[in-house]
Amino acid sequence: MGVYHRLVRIGFLLHNFLRRPQLYRVRCAIFYQGEILLVRHVGGANEWSLPGGGIHRNETPIIAAEREVWEELKLTVSNLRELEHMRVTHKYVTTDNVLVRGEATMRKLRRRKWELQAAEWFTLDDLPTPLSPTAKRVIDITKS
Repeated sequence: MGVYHRLVRIGFLLHNFLRRPQLYRVRCAIFYQGEILLVRHVGGANEWSLPGGGIHRNETPIIAAEREVWEELKLTVSNLRELEHMRVTHKYVTTDNVLVRGEATMRKLRRRKWELQAAEWFTLDDLPTPLSPTAKRVIDITKS
């Protein structure tokens, strides 16, 4: 992890400790031909997670999922549906996540480098570590 990414991460941790925010977010389980898309966010924990982000006022989780995946990866998704709601508290932040599943229309990714450290496709039998709690939950749902 570079100096820039470390400084951003420290800034996020300090902000979270002081403000203790509660967030309403969408996390997107995007599949393409049996593979799942996992990302590592700039400034976040150094773990593999699902793409996604904040849900804007008057925005449904499905619309937020489409927007976030397009903004982060320039990827169009289809067949989106809500899986479940999940509350996670981690490093002084409580996040209400809406887990959404969808299909990518293509495999090619163009990630925003200032937002994502990495973005890759993985088979469910060969997943990277560490995985975020939301990514683990979606993978458990998918495998059952």
